[in-house]
Amino acid sequence: MVAATVKHFVANDSETDRFSVDVRVDERALRELYLPPFEAIVEAGVWAVMAAYNSVNGTTMTEHPMLWEVLKDEWGFDGVVMSDWFAARSTEPAATPGWTWSCPAPSGPWGDRLVAAVRAGRVAEATVDEVPAVLLCWFPGQEFGHALADVLLGAAEPGGRLPVTWPAADHEAIPSTRPVNGRLVYDEALHLGHRADDGAGIEPAFCFGHGLGHTSWSWERIEAPSRIAAGDDLTVRVRLRNTGRRAGKQVVAQVRVVPRAFQHWSVADHAWRAEPGTFRVTAGPSVMDQPLPCDVEVTREPSVGLPTDPPDGESPAQAPPARGRRRAT
Repeated sequence: MVAATVKHFVANDSETDRFSVDVRVDERALRELYLPPFEAIVEAGVWAVMAAYNSVNGTTMTEHPMLWEVLKDEWGFDGVVMSDWFAARSTEPAATPGWTWSCPAPSGPWGDRLVAAVRAGRVAEATVDEVPAVLLCWFPGQEFGHALADVLLGAAEPGGRLPVTWPAADHEAIPSTRPVNGRLVYDEALHLGHRADDGAGIEPAFCFGHGLGHTSWSWERIEAPSRIAAGDDLTVRVRLRNTGRRAGKQVVAQVRVVPRAFQHWSVADHAWRAEPGTFRVTAGPSVMDQPLPCDVEVTREPSVGLPTDPPDGESPAQAPPARGRRRAT
């Protein structure tokens, strides 16, 4: 049996002091930025989750309540939860309801010590064990040479898009990854990456979603309901056209925007809360190039009788760019 493992849960974003750093991050930033990628992977059916070396807000991740309160109880994950190599720091505190396996086994604080703790009744029995373009290749595999040749010679489209934002200058303010006195404070909170640049009016060298190809595209139309009820999915359709002489690829046609896009994490309520009002929904090739806007009103009323997608051939609901409105991209 071979299983995929997602790692490292959670806020494991610094190499400096990675074995001992205590990451300080507020609850809303955790819920809206750092936990959602893991949540999506759990929902997709991953079989195993690896806990990180670092601590979060004072508690090492191999003993953190998020392992059972969020991962297990809230998200319903029923697979294997394991430690990073020698990340388990204790015997009994690490043997939580959310824990499965300490790596390496049987070394470390588990093994005989855990058996003794189980037999003594202190622990419930657990399962142990300056160029026109730059081609960025990330981490290529064995067939990289052939793939690179196909891209350079035009036989294949370099279809990737940047999943991060690159600053235009070394001195541009970006979050520090260097702990101070063993702590790494995520004081940027929600203002991370392109969110921070957008709010401060900073133009990066390469923005989130940027990518080039062998052809050009025209983004022609966006279609979406003008109104939905809070808690409903939003289906957005985008029409685009290849205007170049070469074949190409853009992975967009119909997108399901989940209700979470119109919600925020309430620290007071410790829960997701909807935000009724008008949202600007935009589509485009990158976060800095969004040629297609439309406004969607999110209401508290049930969805029965609300407007749906415009019929084929009719003009979609569009609106000129608006200031001060919330945006979902």
